[in-house]
Amino acid sequence: MINIYGGEGYKYALACVSHMLKQQGSEDIKYGIMYDNICLVKKNLGHTFPYLMMNETWYGVAAFHAYAHTMACQVSYNPKYIQNFGYTDGEGCERFWSFSDGFVSMTRSMSRRNRQLLITDAVDHFAYNKMLE
Repeated sequence: MINIYGGEGYKYALACVSHMLKQQGSEDIKYGIMYDNICLVKKNLGHTFPYLMMNETWYGVAAFHAYAHTMACQVSYNPKYIQNFGYTDGEGCERFWSFSDGFVSMTRSMSRRNRQLLITDAVDHFAYNKMLE
């Protein structure tokens, strides 16, 4: 969990992939990466992380966002059409943002520490409930 100041940007997607690759090491692992604009970010991922280009990596656009893309992009990156993505729709983060939306107004007047504690508890609660499903 990180604090984001200034909106969503490609740098956060690159940072997540960087963290994932550092955690997994240099083993011969196949990755599946989903992002709202993977059709635009894929080239940057390849330049930044050559490992992904050398090994088999699957790329997909989250299902909800796929329909806003061109037909060629939908066919290439919609998880429904990509082997090895299973039944995922790639919208787990969107579900979390929907869950956490109610905490925005609640935490606005809190001190930084109290806000972080509440959000940490909310994330733990969300994760615990997901494990029960």
